[in-house]
Amino acid sequence: MQLESLNCNNCGAPLEVAATSNFVTCNHCSTRLAVRRTETSAFTEQLEDIGAKQDEMLNRLKRIERQTQLADLDREWESKKAELLITNKHGNTDLPSRAGIVMSGFVALFGLFWTIMAGSIFPPMALFGILFIGFAIYGGTSSYRRLQAYEDANTRYQSQKRQLNYDRADEA
Repeated sequence: MQLESLNCNNCGAPLEVAATSNFVTCNHCSTRLAVRRTETSAFTEQLEDIGAKQDEMLNRLKRIERQTQLADLDREWESKKAELLITNKHGNTDLPSRAGIVMSGFVALFGLFWTIMAGSIFPPMALFGILFIGFAIYGGTSSYRRLQAYEDANTRYQSQKRQLNYDRADEA
């Protein structure tokens, strides 16, 4: 068996190590050592140092993973939010709101008033009132569905973000 002459990384004591060994314990200070080899040299490294570096790298990796998850969640939310925005008559986008539902109610009431008034004066004009009511019902239900979808998606996003932040606080 071929032996290598190395020194302990902790106390500097000489060590005789088999050429195939990857770990050794110093007979002088009892430090556990890892044997590292390159093409041109061989040296020892304390296993505790390796473990500490490994733990530090693992913690950094977990932080990066959590940051990536938060960034992915934010990106997904922005994409979903853009799908649920409403474009107004000026081309601007707004969040869905209850105002659209209330406005639909007013249009439906106007359509009912129109139908009653026009029906008593000139019955064919009552059809416009029925159209107003139909458009109001369609617009109101559409606004309600979009608002509900937005609120549900926002609730899920906030919950997932809270959970990711909670998990991150637990790791610290």
